[in-house]
Amino acid sequence: MRTALTIFWMLTLSAAVFAQCEGDLSWNFDEAEKDGFSLGAMFSNAVTPQIVIDTKEVRAYIRDARFRELTRRCGDLRAVDGIYQKSLRVAEYKVGRGLLIAMMAVLEHQQIHVRMPIVKSVQLPLSFEDDTLFSQRLRSLPKSLYSDSPNSDHGDKDKLQHFFASAYLAYASESTDIARGAGNVVEWGGTS
Repeated sequence: MRTALTIFWMLTLSAAVFAQCEGDLSWNFDEAEKDGFSLGAMFSNAVTPQIVIDTKEVRAYIRDARFRELTRRCGDLRAVDGIYQKSLRVAEYKVGRGLLIAMMAVLEHQQIHVRMPIVKSVQLPLSFEDDTLFSQRLRSLPKSLYSDSPNSDHGDKDKLQHFFASAYLAYASESTDIARGAGNVVEWGGTS
């Protein structure tokens, strides 16, 4: 009887948690960022590539306290689904573009150092966020993606960009071999 009662409560609680996580995981909660008119924003948007504008929108979604609540309630894997669903909606349901936006939105480096023969090293920006926004987004990224994810503040956050980049390459090239090869080159080169 006790075992049956335990199983009943486990099923009831897991059903309640699952019910909280069903449906649209991307929660369209960033409407306030689009309210009002700004001449500066209009000019900025006119000269800013659409991919940068779209990436900023998904990054704002990741920084939002409601995304952290989604992660807390539903877990990190469901939060990754939420990032992809949000990116897909921003990309007007174009899968390749959605995967590229998701990859850009989860980058966990502000810049990349490129070694060059004459000047030795050049720093290229990967994020135009100021330090505060970058740190806030980095803290909000899902970190427990696998059963053996490191139990630290950073966890597996660096794997998100690789996951979305590989998915984008596989989708765009229609070849998992190209995605696998690119991943091997990144690992061989020691870059993140």
